[in-house]
Amino acid sequence: MKVDLFRFSDHKDYREISARVTCERTEVAPFECWIRFPARYRDCLADSADTFLAMMLLPAMMLGETLRIEGPVTAQLLRNCARLQEIYRRWVPGSQIVRILVSETREPANTVAGKGVGCFCSVVSIRSTL
Repeated sequence: MKVDLFRFSDHKDYREISARVTCERTEVAPFECWIRFPARYRDCLADSADTFLAMMLLPAMMLGETLRIEGPVTAQLLRNCARLQEIYRRWVPGSQIVRILVSETREPANTVAGKGVGCFCSVVSIRSTL
């Protein structure tokens, strides 16, 4: 599974981050994946591919495909993906440990001191013309 062609676009009321996803399986047509969030939070997310690594890791594990990210990924996130995959594999029957290849790693531009926990829940809908 390859994720590329990242775009970050600012609009009056929201910011949109999008990318193209291409699966190795030919029966799955390439598709665009995007996220929109209120403009007041535009500075909370760096211009990186971290969001898409997090979003597409489990689908890649379900398909058993190497996840290729053609964009910058935070080094710490990439280091933690081995542990994350172990957790996903326990939660989701049929998921497999996959290779993750990224074109670039970097440290985050802006970090906030302190300790905290982030919890994320999302519903991803993928439409294809099969």
